[in-house]
Amino acid sequence: MNFKVPAVVVDTIQNSSNAAEAPVTSTSAKPPVLLATLEDGSPLPSWLKFDPDTRTFSSTKVPDDVKSVKIKLQAKKGQNIVGESILTIEAGGQ
Repeated sequence: MNFKVPAVVVDTIQNSSNAAEAPVTSTSAKPPVLLATLEDGSPLPSWLKFDPDTRTFSSTKVPDDVKSVKIKLQAKKGQNIVGESILTIEAGGQ
């Protein structure tokens, strides 16, 4: 399984209304870092990997009992979360 987060989703997260509340610091010129957790904030399961540079979720073997996964995708700038979105990824389990 491979899923690349569409650029429009990333743009929406990075340009959410919270972005205006983030203080201006020396890190403000850098693009936000993308973080991925399960919807409840717990770590991704060991079988699911996220590459923030390519915005891609991948897995070589999805457990048979998993049909979908709810992911919280956050944009972090410095110490501030500047936006987030919940995504449901269809994993294709039985």
